[in-house]
Amino acid sequence: MMKKQRTAGAGGSARVRAEGRKSGIQIGLIAIAGDEAITAELRQILAPRRVKLYVAHVPNQLEGAAAATTGDIVNAAKWLALGQPISTIAYAGTLATIAMGEERIGRALSEVRPATAWTTPVSAALAALRQLGARRIALLSPYSPASHRILAGYIRGRGIEIVEDAYLDVGEDGSPAVLSETVLRSRLLDLRRAEAHAILICGTSLRMGGMIEKLEASTGLPMVAAGQALAWHCLRLSGDVEPLPGFGRLLNAAAPSTPG
Repeated sequence: MMKKQRTAGAGGSARVRAEGRKSGIQIGLIAIAGDEAITAELRQILAPRRVKLYVAHVPNQLEGAAAATTGDIVNAAKWLALGQPISTIAYAGTLATIAMGEERIGRALSEVRPATAWTTPVSAALAALRQLGARRIALLSPYSPASHRILAGYIRGRGIEIVEDAYLDVGEDGSPAVLSETVLRSRLLDLRRAEAHAILICGTSLRMGGMIEKLEASTGLPMVAAGQALAWHCLRLSGDVEPLPGFGRLLNAAAPSTPG
């Protein structure tokens, strides 16, 4: 599913900023406007690696505007790091990725960054589940019932069995979704999960990094959360396969250098 393509482009009009200290890994993040949580989440998880993070924001245009959204992605990719080489690009729109398709996102990014590996929250989550050997999951999302059904249908279509799922109805892509650790633990413990191999929490608007290990201890299952999975996949695609403690089983174990 994930492809590595190889060059870099220049130009564009997206708002961009660079963060981080000197590092051998440079990651480009294309976030949905209004979603500040995913930038903070990646910054927190990647900080021990001193990764340099470049961020661009694009509009959230889901309904009837897929072509325009793709164009925004292309422009943002051109501007990231001012056209200088980066290790991996992550497009952080979950529902938009489902609407357009992972491969379409990849083609858009490779138009201007053919030398750069790419990922999305959906692509990263599926790769993380494969890494954990999780074919059956319990699913939780912050979305509305309609958006959650679309998400669940897409995941099932990729060969993952959902043994139990629930939605929180607290936010869509690009809108803040804040829940306490206590509330999240309660909702996760309510899920029927005896037959699940892992718990998948989608939605980049939820900040989960600091909670994952405690929630794994409470539920007894490995957890794949959107920001955590995106950070993990960016590191792996950039060649960093070393364990990164503190953010759950996914990041706490060494992995092959070429995840699926």
